[in-house]
Amino acid sequence: MATDSKGTKYTFDQQSSTRVQTETKQVRTGNLSGKDDYTYTAKWHLTKIQDATGDEISFSYQYYNAAPVVYKNYAHNTIAYTGCNSSEQNCQTASPTANSYLDNQYETTTTIQPTSAYSISYIFSATGYVRFYRDLYDRRDAPGEKALNKVELYNRAGASIKSFLFSYSYFGSSSSTSAEDVRLRLDKVTNRSNSCQATSTEFSYREYGPSVSRRATNRDYWGYFNDNTSGQLLPYVEARYAYGDRTPSAGLTAQNGILYKIKHGTGAYTELTYGRQVDGTGARIGGVRLEQLRIHNGVNSAQDQLFSLNYNTFFPATGTFSATSSAPPVKTPQLFEWQKVRFSTIYSGGWGGYGQQLNICDTQDDLIDKFLYRSSDPIEPVALDYIHYQWVTVRHANGSQTAYQFTTAQDYPDAYNSESVKVTSDPYNTDLGCYTAGGLPTKDGGSCNGDPLAPHRAGDYLGLPQDQRPYGILNSAAHKRGLVLQQVDLDATGRSVSQTTNEYDFSQPDIAPLKSVVVGKERYAFGYIMYNYYYNAKVYKHERSWIPLLRQTVVRFDQRRGNPAAIASQSQVTEYTYKNYFVWTIKTYNPAGGDAQVTAYQRVKDGGAPVELINARSYASAIQKEEYRLDAAGNKKGSLFSYYEYQPNSSNYVRPVRTGFWDPASGVNQRQYQVQAVEFDEYGNTINLQTAAGLWTGTLRAHNQLLPIATVVNGKFGNGVATAGHSSFEDDGNPNQWGWNGTYVYEAKTGLRSVQLSAANAMYGPGKVFTLVPKDQHGKYVLSCWAKVPKGQAGQSQLVMTTIVAVPSGNNSWRGVELPVSSNQEWQQYRIVVDLDDPAISATLPVNQNIDLQCYPWIVSGSGNVLVDEVRFHAENARMTSATYQPFVGKTSTTDQNNVTTYYEYDANNQPLLTKDASGNILSRTKNNSTATIQEIVTSVAQTGGNTYAGTALTFSVATPGCATNISYTWNFGDGGTVKGSGVQAHTYAQSGTYPLTVVAEAPGFNPVEKTLSVLIVNQLTVYATYSGPTNLDLCKSSGQQRTVSITLQPQQGCSGYTYRWETSEYNTGTSSWGTWVDASNRSNTFSYYHGWPRKVQVRCTVTDACGNYSVYQDQFTSYVSSPNCPY
Repeated sequence: MATDSKGTKYTFDQQSSTRVQTETKQVRTGNLSGKDDYTYTAKWHLTKIQDATGDEISFSYQYYNAAPVVYKNYAHNTIAYTGCNSSEQNCQTASPTANSYLDNQYETTTTIQPTSAYSISYIFSATGYVRFYRDLYDRRDAPGEKALNKVELYNRAGASIKSFLFSYSYFGSSSSTSAEDVRLRLDKVTNRSNSCQATSTEFSYREYGPSVSRRATNRDYWGYFNDNTSGQLLPYVEARYAYGDRTPSAGLTAQNGILYKIKHGTGAYTELTYGRQVDGTGARIGGVRLEQLRIHNGVNSAQDQLFSLNYNTFFPATGTFSATSSAPPVKTPQLFEWQKVRFSTIYSGGWGGYGQQLNICDTQDDLIDKFLYRSSDPIEPVALDYIHYQWVTVRHANGSQTAYQFTTAQDYPDAYNSESVKVTSDPYNTDLGCYTAGGLPTKDGGSCNGDPLAPHRAGDYLGLPQDQRPYGILNSAAHKRGLVLQQVDLDATGRSVSQTTNEYDFSQPDIAPLKSVVVGKERYAFGYIMYNYYYNAKVYKHERSWIPLLRQTVVRFDQRRGNPAAIASQSQVTEYTYKNYFVWTIKTYNPAGGDAQVTAYQRVKDGGAPVELINARSYASAIQKEEYRLDAAGNKKGSLFSYYEYQPNSSNYVRPVRTGFWDPASGVNQRQYQVQAVEFDEYGNTINLQTAAGLWTGTLRAHNQLLPIATVVNGKFGNGVATAGHSSFEDDGNPNQWGWNGTYVYEAKTGLRSVQLSAANAMYGPGKVFTLVPKDQHGKYVLSCWAKVPKGQAGQSQLVMTTIVAVPSGNNSWRGVELPVSSNQEWQQYRIVVDLDDPAISATLPVNQNIDLQCYPWIVSGSGNVLVDEVRFHAENARMTSATYQPFVGKTSTTDQNNVTTYYEYDANNQPLLTKDASGNILSRTKNNSTATIQEIVTSVAQTGGNTYAGTALTFSVATPGCATNISYTWNFGDGGTVKGSGVQAHTYAQSGTYPLTVVAEAPGFNPVEKTLSVLIVNQLTVYATYSGPTNLDLCKSSGQQRTVSITLQPQQGCSGYTYRWETSEYNTGTSSWGTWVDASNRSNTFSYYHGWPRKVQVRCTVTDACGNYSVYQDQFTSYVSSPNCPY
């Protein structure tokens, strides 16, 4: 569980595990290294979010069996011996042959298998839930997984509001059976309402290459597809070795599988055009870049908007471009290297025969091993942001341009430290036994299997050159790259309009401590023996990417009169300073002169609070904002202070309660300023606001405090001290909810539901208690509601609008107005006004104490039920408005300050349709002519009758929504039989087997929809039975006989997978009839009966197979006495 600074708790209690197996094979000998096999927790899944108020969003997951994914990479190394002296002179090269153990190729196989894999299935909240469906598409590229095919949104009542459907296909051959040779691609997303209408977006991709396989060898150094057809991933080093071309593609192969078109249902589309990545030297770099964007409106191609991107260096002074790319030179990833390691061999015939005549005492006989290693994967890590363009210029559709200058890797490269790399056969540096006392490798490796490539002292630093193998990354500067340094705007003629320059503070150090981790492991062979080598690197863990903006300069140019010079009076500089990651001062000025405008923030110490505002968990405190002018001499002019006062609530969160202003120039030398109070709810929403004149305004929110359901002017909402309240009974989580004893009824004045009160029970409610502070204990207050008798019910009841002024002395004042509610009337408003200035009431009010005002309607008498809706309480001179909503759709009604309601209706696609008044008259109509909305018949087909036996008639039915009429259905039963007609068809299959049934539904104005069903026809299910004991027994003659009898069923044929359901029925001698069938709660294939007393019992068992076929087996047990006086 994790808790953030606002008190929100995040629970992660669902984990996914992954098993990784790695094994390297020496191709020549077939020798395998020791297999690495480890399982780790790949991810923790979020299962619940709970805020400080207790509101929750929960997540549930479904398990799936994921097939392993296999990756292969290749390596080639060669050891060439040279006999040299200590100065590496007089070297004699021993050239290895292709079959020599000195020339080895390796194949490393990595198998990644999720052992416990989960995918999201539901998200639940108080307003509804979201369901994720994965029940249509088995993934060919990831066997065991299913692709997400639908996301559906449901409201609180479980009704579908909207769904998103996903359609897929695959890159690669449709006939391929290997998961490595195909890749899933998204073709279409359909946004469907809870009707037949939908909007769709389609995606198109480039397919320039023959393969998208993970085993494909046509890849450049960065892993993108290229034009190589050699069948090798290993790069070129020497002509005698087989190799592949890893240079970036000169053609379009790198764009294989790339998205290039997004088409909407309106016919509008966005088309993307790409080009090759090129650095400043003109060299091709891996990958592609966006060069053009075309937006078509779906109607007229002449109105297409065309945006183009230029990556060459831009010169702001002249508005021109260079002829070369603005990207810094990009170093090709290193896939091979030479290493030199000096040691002497003292063993006769050691290392495969070399060195037999060498003398360890002769320095001229020392060996220099030149070790060549090359790999199909980069040896040197390739940063994800391996290329950044210093300039990117966007030409807009109207011909104007915007040029952006960015920081790049040339400005802020990663800081490598090769001294951090250790090469050792033991990642924990415990391999001291690998060496002799003289620092030479022991014969055959001793206890550590040898380490001929490591330095003489185990764990020693390997001083590799910076350009060879810098594994030791001390600090990544990636967060400093890609920031906008300049923005230059030009008009359509190429003249400068404005120029913005940003300056940043790049000196912020990383704050995490130095970590030491194993970042790489490789295997080499020396002779016939395989060895492991670990690259033990020290790296900084980079945790923060905060780069503060220090200064922004904006210069504008005067082009109105053809004057290209900057407008000095409109140039502006803004400078920022920071403290504890917060803005401390903002200074804005014109560099040409004049006063500067400064805004300064300062923490005012209050009640022992910290001096700095660190986060929202600080204690009671205040923040001061000072706004002033600063002249050229540095003198302040006209300071205006703003104070933001805070107090902690019960959860220790800071909530501002008021703000104030102080202007020393006005002559006020103390903090005597007008008070403006602000009250927030636990979500940070503003609930009540008091203006400088002392007038309160309030906003009441519901639906997880996301939507405003009421506003009041001259009043404030709250549970406790409040002068306003409202409810339309739409949201159980309404923080201003009123209490009652009635029930919800889905008939309402506003929204969907109201409260039903029973006349028979003289019900009270809905009710609420409002606490009034002394200053609010005067004037008139209004309690109102709307009421009627439910539809289809008769009667009349007396509704009393009740208010009780409750005072500490107990001398309470009751006020009530009795009003009739009849079945022959529609919704009517009922109200009562209580005047606290009435002498009879004001005489009972205490001095400087709070009072409670209880408000509720009450059925005092009558014969009918009453519905109550849209309850309001506020001061008579207040103004309240309210609204109701359909979550995920929109506002359904608004009721103004005069209690006049306007209603809003939506079409089947949840788009605005009608606006009506309280009498149902149409005030306005919204017409949607978008061709993006398509009609699609949502159908499902199922077997609805008969058993799936050969020669037996089956019934199939199609379910369609009510919004489609005149639907015709074309049936193909898969056995040669076809028919066109209704949505219910009977068909008989002559032989057993599996048949693909297909039905196509068509209707005028709708897209046809095809649905399929696999029908399994089997031989008829038959049931046999064996008995143990008699089914009929004379209890007078049962001595020595078995009284317990059992029936065991033995079904045959059908679809197997049988289930059983036993039922019993007993004969009633009084009525001479059999009783009803009762479930015996027996799901086994055996039923037992005991002959205990005279009676007749029928039993039957329904046997159902996995295909839904069923057969009923029935029998009867009779227990009787042949003599009425016999003891049984």
